Amino acid sequence: MDTFHSLLRRQMRRHLGESGQIPDSLRAFLDDVNSAYLQSDADRRMLERAMEISSAELLNANRELTAILRSFPDSFLRLAPDGSILDYHWNPSEASESGFPHGTGKSIRDIPDASVADLFNRALTALLRTGARQTLEYTFENGNRRDDYEAIFIPVSDEQILVLIRNITERKRLERAAFLAKMIIENSPAVVLIWGEDTEHPLEYVSENVSQFGYTAEELMTGTVLYRNIVHPQDFEVVTAEAQKMVDSHIDAYTFEYRIIARDGSLRWVEDSTFVKRDSTGEPVKYEGLLHDITHRKKIEEELRFNHERFTLITQSAQDAIICADATGEITFWNAAAERIFGYTADEVAGRGVHSVLAPENVREVAEQAMAHWRLTGEGTSIGTTVETIARHKDGHEFPVELSLSSAKQGDHWQAIGVLRDISARRLEEERKARLMAELESASRAKSQFLANMSHEIRTPLNGILGMTDLLINSPMSENQREYLEVIQESGDALLSVINSILDFAKIEAGKMDLDFGPFDIKALLQNTLRTFNEKAHSQGVQLNLNLDARIPDEVVGDEAKLRQVFLNLIGNALKFTR
Repeated sequence: MDTFHSLLRRQMRRHLGESGQIPDSLRAFLDDVNSAYLQSDADRRMLERAMEISSAELLNANRELTAILRSFPDSFLRLAPDGSILDYHWNPSEASESGFPHGTGKSIRDIPDASVADLFNRALTALLRTGARQTLEYTFENGNRRDDYEAIFIPVSDEQILVLIRNITERKRLERAAFLAKMIIENSPAVVLIWGEDTEHPLEYVSENVSQFGYTAEELMTGTVLYRNIVHPQDFEVVTAEAQKMVDSHIDAYTFEYRIIARDGSLRWVEDSTFVKRDSTGEPVKYEGLLHDITHRKKIEEELRFNHERFTLITQSAQDAIICADATGEITFWNAAAERIFGYTADEVAGRGVHSVLAPENVREVAEQAMAHWRLTGEGTSIGTTVETIARHKDGHEFPVELSLSSAKQGDHWQAIGVLRDISARRLEEERKARLMAELESASRAKSQFLANMSHEIRTPLNGILGMTDLLINSPMSENQREYLEVIQESGDALLSVINSILDFAKIEAGKMDLDFGPFDIKALLQNTLRTFNEKAHSQGVQLNLNLDARIPDEVVGDEAKLRQVFLNLIGNALKFTR
C-alpha cells in the first residue's frame, strides 16, 4: 500500500481498514488507478510549470512589446468601420497626440481640426469602399509649433482598420530643401555631374540643365551618350592625364577648361571644377563636378587678347613715344619709342613719377601743380591740345618735344596719356629755313628798293625814244622808213609795258606802289586798248569783239593807267596763247 499514491492510500484505508490488505481481484484495478493518480500529478506539475513559464514569457513579451512601442517612431489607431477609436498608441515624443481626442470610445469625427477630421473621414470612406489602403498627409499646429504628419489606413479585418500615424516634419523639411536645391541647380548655369572611376560607364548623376548643351540627363545617365564622347578628342586625353596627376598627388579639388561638342555640333568651352571623394583607404571612389559654360567668356578673352596684341603692336611700332601715368603721376606704360627717345627702359621708369623722369628742373614744380588740379578734375590747360615743350634725356641733355595730352577715367581715377615726338631735327630745319627766308627777303627788299629807285631813270630815256619815234612817224618819209619806225614804236611800247610791270611789282614788294584815282571813261579805255591789238589779231586770224554790259556806267573812278595796263596784259596774253 505504501507504494500507492497518497490519495489512493487514504481511500483504501477508509474502505479496507488499517490492515490495508488488498484482495488479489482488486490489485490490477488499483494498480491502474494508482498509475492514473501518478500521471495526473505529473500532468499537474507540468501544467503548473508551463503556466509559470508562460507567465514569465508573457511578462517578458509584454515588456518587450512596451519597449518596442515606446521606441517605435509611429503612432497608431485601431478604428471600427464607423470611425470610433478602439485602441491607440502615441509615440511618447508626440505629447500633443497629433491633435487627436484622448481615450477610446472617441471617434475620428471628434478631431478638433475640422479639416483634418474631414481628411480622415474621406480616407476611411475610400478604404471601406475599395478595400485598398489609403494614405494622406496633414498638418497640425499647436501654438508656435507646426508639424507635418502622414496617416496610412490599413484594412486588418472587416471590423478593424489600423491607422499608422508618422511625424514627417523632418522629411518634409528635407524634401523642401531637396526641392529648393534642385530648383537652384536646374536654374543655375552650372551643370552638376557625379561619376565613378570608369569613364566608360554612364554618369551616376547629371542635372537637368545639361539641356543647355542639347543633351538630356537621362541619356547621359543611361549610357545612351557617354560624357567622354562629347569631350573634344584633342582635349580628352590631356584633361584625363592632368586630372590623374592631381588625384595621384592627393589634390582633391581642381579646375580644368576644355571643349565639349554640343548636340548641334558646335564647340562649347566649359570650366570643370571637380571634387574627389575617397574611401577609408584614401582611394578615389567618386567624382563630383560643376560644369560652367564659359564660351562667351572665352570669346571675350580672345577679343581682349587680340586687342591687347594689336594695341601692343601699334604702340611698340609707333615712332612717337607713348607714355601713360596714373592719378599719382607714376608711369604705368612706356613704349619702345619712349625708350629710344628718352634713353630709359620700361623697367627703369616703372612706378617712377613722370615729371621726375622727363621734366627739366625749372618747370617741374609748375608741372606738379598742374597735375594736382588734373588729378581731381581730369582737366588742364594742356589736356586735349598739342604743345611744344622741353624734355630731359636720361643722359641729362634737354631737347624740344611736341606733346599731345589726353585723359581718361579708369574706375574712380584719372589716367593721363601723352604722345611725345622729338622735334629736334624739325627745329633745326625750321631755323635753317627761317635764316634762308630772312636772307631771301633781304635780297628781295634790296632788289625791289633798287628797281623802285631806278624806275624813273629806266623809263625816262625809253619815253624819249618813243616820243621821238612818234614825231618821226608824223613826218614825211618813205613807206619803208615808216614801217621801220612803226616796228621801233611797237617794240618800244612792248618794252615799256614789260618795264612798267616789273617796276610796278617791285613797287608793290617795296610798299611804294601808289594809285592815282580819278574819273575816266571806261568804255573809251576799253575801245582804245582793243584797237591797239586789232592789227596783231587780224594777222593771227583772230577777231576781237567788245561786248559791254548795259549796266556799266560811262564814267568810273579809279587809276586809269593801272587799269589800262591790266587790260593790255590780259589781251596780250590771250593773243599770245591763241592759235
